[in-house]
Amino acid sequence: EKVNIIGHSMGVTLGRGVIKGGQVPQPEGSFDLGPALTDKVDTFIGIAGANYGLVACYSMYIVDTCNEDNGFYPGYEEGPVGLSKYLEWLNTNTVKEG
Repeated sequence: EKVNIIGHSMGVTLGRGVIKGGQVPQPEGSFDLGPALTDKVDTFIGIAGANYGLVACYSMYIVDTCNEDNGFYPGYEEGPVGLSKYLEWLNTNTVKEG
């Protein structure tokens, strides 16, 4: 009836978003992840997740993966201030993953 999910690295962050579902705000509108899947997940295990961004983005900020909207930009080095819009939504969204 329910599944257990294990994610690693960026799979943790992307998996959390898909499980939470809903509208992710962006500077020019939002994108829809569909309905929440929380009622189908028993346990969610995240290993070494990029929940607060990727440190490599400080030096590779021109890579799409590191953008400040839907990427893994970690914010300012004093962080977590200025996280990407996606990470900010992910970490303030109260829907539980499992």
